[in-house]
Amino acid sequence: MIDVARCLAWGSSACRVCYLRCPLRDEAILLDEGRPTIVASVCDGCGICAQACRAVNDLGAIQIIEMR
Repeated sequence: MIDVARCLAWGSSACRVCYLRCPLRDEAILLDEGRPTIVASVCDGCGICAQACRAVNDLGAIQIIEMR
C-alpha cells in the first residue's frame, strides 16, 4: 500500500526509487504519470520497495499489508 500523502512522487518530487528497485517492475509496481501504484494481485510482498522508499523518505510511504 502506498500512502500518497507521504509519497515523494505523489507530492512534488520525481522519485521513482520503489519502482526501480521492484523485482516485478511493470507488473507489481506501475508508474502512472510518474507516480507509483501497486498492483496488489501481482505483488509478492517481498518488501524491497518499502525498504528502498525508507532509504530516501524518512516518512516511509509504503507499507506491506497481508491480503486476506
